[in-house]
Amino acid sequence: MLKLTKKESKALLISFFVTAAGLYIAVHYSKVYIPLLSADKNIYPWTFSSVSDQESGGASELNVIEVAPALRFNFRLPQAYSHPWVAFTLEFAGFDGASEYVDWSQYKTLNLMVACDPKNVLSFTLYTFEAGFTKVGHFMTHRNSGVFFKCHEGKQRVVIELDNLTTPDWWLIQNGLHLSDQQYHLDKVVGIALHNSPQSPRQTLSGVAVYSAVLEGRDWQMITVACCVFAIIWLGVLGWGLQLRKTLQVNSAALRITDDAKKEPVFAPYQQLPRVNQTGTNKTKDAVLSYIATEYANPDLNIEMVASATAANRAKINEILKNEYGFTFSVYLNKLRLAEAARLLHDDDLSVADVADGVGYGSPSYFITLFKKEYGCTPSSYKNHKTTASS
Repeated sequence: MLKLTKKESKALLISFFVTAAGLYIAVHYSKVYIPLLSADKNIYPWTFSSVSDQESGGASELNVIEVAPALRFNFRLPQAYSHPWVAFTLEFAGFDGASEYVDWSQYKTLNLMVACDPKNVLSFTLYTFEAGFTKVGHFMTHRNSGVFFKCHEGKQRVVIELDNLTTPDWWLIQNGLHLSDQQYHLDKVVGIALHNSPQSPRQTLSGVAVYSAVLEGRDWQMITVACCVFAIIWLGVLGWGLQLRKTLQVNSAALRITDDAKKEPVFAPYQQLPRVNQTGTNKTKDAVLSYIATEYANPDLNIEMVASATAANRAKINEILKNEYGFTFSVYLNKLRLAEAARLLHDDDLSVADVADGVGYGSPSYFITLFKKEYGCTPSSYKNHKTTASS
């Protein structure tokens, strides 16, 4: 099981709380609220219209009382007319007053604060662009999708789920569409409307007041950016943690090697084996190892010299050393020299330069670099430690 260091645990804990707090803030502030009733200050400016069945010979009445700060209208439906209807419509418009599509795809609901006197059942309708059917300049050719809601005398909150509306049968049949085709697109909205319903009172003056209409949604771009930022932070923490763990492992290995070196040299010079019944591969191996053990202190020693003295080629020499110790010639020679140097540093009469020269390093600075890389400390520190330990 992977154990974490205190630094890693602290970094992970801080990163977790920063991420949790950041995501909470991002989710909280990503909520979008857009009021619709202030037409002059609204990001979706609109114009209103009131229509009724009088255009087709009906007798329904609709009277707009005010449009700001609240929408107020009343209507009266005749008893004799079979399908009376009235509609108060908000049509979204550009700066020139012409109809304009707006993108509501980021909004989930439209929250209305309404009151009706007397109580009523009204219909909310959303008008959207429908490819192949909508004609530019003809508002009623847009797909209309809606929902019914109850409305009482006191103020009440009505939540319209914008992605859960129903297109009426008559519109689908009129346009030759299947009754199951209920898909519409919120990225091209042209208007909304409030209608009466078949359950609205007849021969009664019905009043409707809409005190507020607020779009509610979420800014997913903000959440996406926040997630990307925190992903980068976590990648940074992970990278830092891996680097820290690598550093700790290197330091730990260096300390372990140093302690082992202080107890006993890792490598001892090769001792020549008795040359009895030496044949084939063993004879060649013993010759190579014996020659290196004898000549390692020669600063000019190289693999060509070994090959010339033992009749083994370069590939064979490296193969022997790889099989025996897991090292190539140059690595094995350095380890052999450094092991002998560690032994010689026990001698108080020998300086670091003397030891370097004695094991085949003509440059003391190069010797110090190799020794520190191998044992994790300088030859002087190693020598001083040995002297202190023995005293």
